[in-house]
Parts: sequence; C-alpha cells; structure tokens
Amino acid sequence: MTDYFALFGQVRRPWLDAGILKARFLEMSGRWHPDHLSHLDEPQRRAAQERYAGLNSAYQCLREPRERLRHLLQLESDTPITDIQQVPEELVTDFMDAGKLCRQADAHLRRKAETTSPLLKVEVFAAGQELGTELREFAASIEQKRDAALSAVRELDLVWDTAASQNEQRAGCLQQVRQLHHRLAFYDRWLNQLREKSTQLIL
Repeated sequence: MTDYFALFGQVRRPWLDAGILKARFLEMSGRWHPDHLSHLDEPQRRAAQERYAGLNSAYQCLREPRERLRHLLQLESDTPITDIQQVPEELVTDFMDAGKLCRQADAHLRRKAETTSPLLKVEVFAAGQELGTELREFAASIEQKRDAALSAVRELDLVWDTAASQNEQRAGCLQQVRQLHHRLAFYDRWLNQLREKSTQLIL
C-alpha cells in the first residue's frame, strides 16, 4: 500500500494543515501535469499520467478527514478496516431520525408523482416545503455534530506525537481514530442522504 503521508512528505497523523497540503500538492503535481509533458514520448507520458493520477488520489484522500483517518488506520493498525454497518450507541437516535425523515421524503415524492389534481398539487407542494425545512434543519444539526467530531480529531492530533512513543497510549489513540472515523462515516452518509432528498423535493 502506498503511504500517502510519505508521498507528500508528511508525518502520519490524524490532522493535517489543509494549506500546507494543498501547496505541496500543487508543487508536486505541476511536475507531472499532462499539459506540461507533451514533449515526452508515449511511454513516458503514460507513466507521468499515472503518477499524476496517483498524486491526485492521494491528495483527495488526505484532504478529506474521514478518508485520511481511514488511511491512517490502514497504515498503523493491525485490525482490518471494514465497511461500517454497526451504528454506535451514541448515534442511534440520529440514525433513527435520519431514516424517518428519508422515508417521509420518499413517501412524499411518491405522492407528488401520483398527484394530478391542481388543488391537491398545491397541498402537496406546501407539505413538501415543510418537509424540506425539517430536512435542512436536521442536516444542520448533523453538520454541527460533524464539526464537533473534527474538533476531537484536532485534539487527538495534539497528543499524537507523545502517544507515538508509548505503546499503550498509541493503542488508545488508534482506538480513538477508529471511533472518530466511524462517527464521521455515519455523519457523511446521513448528510449525503439528507441533501439528496432535499434536492429531490424541490425539483
């Protein structure tokens, strides 16, 4: 597995400075951008394009907190990273609420598609507006919780270097990374679903 941190000359850690990472990406990618390599022969161009694509994938991974934590776990942990299905106990209420709102949105969209009466269409439109407001408000609350999880990632990063030298602390930090990755995965999934339903309601 390619170590994306090493690729950008960064130490493996939970948090990276976005500005520094972007500057490093721009500096490195400039050398491999296809627009600058027209003078090379075909095999060299192909190799350069693969290098550029790999660099871009690494950047996209490290700039996204959830994917960065996943990559860090893949590099640092002996426990395999699997698809997340089990909802953490502290997120069960949000899970239930997100599911309920999405089901309500689906039911509304079915009703909207089946409604032909102009009078009923007005009623359905009003109901859609109200449901859309609920979806946006709930999404905003999930955004706040996601921001709190990102703050926890930053706090963990502050003790990361110290923990790296002590096995017991290191194991505890990796467990926190796993928990935060888990939480962010659910928040991101719910936000994507809620935004998709909100968009569908206004079409």
